[in-house]
Amino acid sequence: GFTYDPSRNICAKITSQSQINRRLDRYLIHTLYNLSYSIENLSMIATDTIPIDSFNNDNNQRIDLSDHYALQLIINFRTRSISHRSALVILPTIDTWPLIDPYDVYYESSMKIWPSHINLLWPFYDLNDCQDDQEDILLKLRLLLCQFSSFSIKINEIDSFIENNVSFMKCDEQSTNHLKQLRGQLAQLFSNCLKNDRNTYNPHMTVAQFDSQEEF
Repeated sequence: GFTYDPSRNICAKITSQSQINRRLDRYLIHTLYNLSYSIENLSMIATDTIPIDSFNNDNNQRIDLSDHYALQLIINFRTRSISHRSALVILPTIDTWPLIDPYDVYYESSMKIWPSHINLLWPFYDLNDCQDDQEDILLKLRLLLCQFSSFSIKINEIDSFIENNVSFMKCDEQSTNHLKQLRGQLAQLFSNCLKNDRNTYNPHMTVAQFDSQEEF
């Protein structure tokens, strides 16, 4: 409802020049990048009236506590962490799975945590499904992607990273350029996910990661 409402509040009626001068008050919350929040309760309080003359029981006249009602907000803050268990990736469309599955089977890993993917940002924010996840992360991501020109990704080679026992599919040059441009814009949007990233971005589709050099 209205926190300032001369049509209901006697004090507001006295201070207002117009009885239609009603207002909706609100909270403005500005959080740091590493904080997330969830609203437990938001309600209007101090809407009760009190007797004008508490010593005269025969006087039924009552008045509001103030010309404004109050807002009570119970909010929970949590630190939003950047987790190595979270990543922003491109997954192949379903219609391409039959083309990728044979490679997954051939390069089958004993401990495969991720499906085949192209990494964009890793590590990434550990999303908690909070209200501000929608505004601070997902909404910004959607707006960026809506403005980015669509492109196709072509794979033309199978390769591997020997140092960490990873098999991957290489993108062609044009696809690589598109992915690097997209990643560059994402890096500006979520710069805190790259504070400790000193490696050159080399877009590829991971097929499998093996536990040991022997399995690799």
